[in-house]
Amino acid sequence: MSGARPTREATEAALLDAAFALLGERGVLSGMTMQEIADRAETSRGLAYHYFGSREELLRAAARRHINRRSQQLAGQDQLPFAERMTGMLETAFEYEDAARLAVTLVLDHDPSIRTLPFRRRVVERLEADVAENRLAIEDVPALYSLFVSVIYGFMIMGERFAAEFKCDKADLERRVLAVCADIFSRLERPAGAEPSDAREPVPVPEGAELDLA
Repeated sequence: MSGARPTREATEAALLDAAFALLGERGVLSGMTMQEIADRAETSRGLAYHYFGSREELLRAAARRHINRRSQQLAGQDQLPFAERMTGMLETAFEYEDAARLAVTLVLDHDPSIRTLPFRRRVVERLEADVAENRLAIEDVPALYSLFVSVIYGFMIMGERFAAEFKCDKADLERRVLAVCADIFSRLERPAGAEPSDAREPVPVPEGAELDLA
């Protein structure tokens, strides 16, 4: 007697896990087919198309699932001071290397739906609040955000290569990168109670540089 048929939720989860596993093995999307993903998930290609519609939508769903987990971890860091908050978000983000690789791969695959961070609105709004409350010695939120995200993706994608070039342990290098970033972020904070004249002149936000947060 055959076992019970897997639920839709279980089959979708198996397909998402399969896509992620294949990406981890290959590092690229090229050549990855729905049939291959379905075979790894031990289901049919027909069900994969029925549930997701296309390979691209399946991969976007895989990215969203892993990113949502990361967003939940970051939710409790919103109210921390700037340097502690930004360093904590980096440390959390570094745990999701596969999700970052998938996001970058989808961007290189010309997928217009991928955003730089799924929690971009929250990060930018907190930076804008820091600026409005005179907590930072810089006002260029788009540039600061871009630098922050570049560190996330740059180290997650190139971290192993950096470690190989410097002949050091990647985990140790990650700790050192976090320490350097924490120092940089702390230098961007104004001392408590400082007047604007006590710190560097802020860099103005260029006209037209507002971020699309939709």
